Amino acid sequence: MAPMNNTIEDKSAIVREWVSAAEEYGEKDAYLSKRNSARITWNEPLIATDVSKGSKHETFYVRTRNVSEEGMSFLSRQPIPLHTRLEIHLDSAPESVVGVVAHCSTALGGYMIGVSFE
Repeated sequence: MAPMNNTIEDKSAIVREWVSAAEEYGEKDAYLSKRNSARITWNEPLIATDVSKGSKHETFYVRTRNVSEEGMSFLSRQPIPLHTRLEIHLDSAPESVVGVVAHCSTALGGYMIGVSFE
């Protein structure tokens, strides 16, 4: 696993790049609820590695469902506990961001995981 050495500016740029990619083909969610930015549907393979203090650094191979400037959701075959810190990157690129699991609920074929970016 590569070390997390991205700056805050780098992480913001990575998230903006992901949102731009999603905007090309995805649809915006008009319902903001508690969010400051709209979610955009996105279907990309990701690698999420548990980087919580004291964890075994378990890796999850997942697929996104949506992304926004504040966070994302993805479908996982395994549940991921609340408050787990994840280093997340596209399957096709090494640049990563860190997020914290905000919710985990059962879904068809696995678990829907919601992550808030740090």
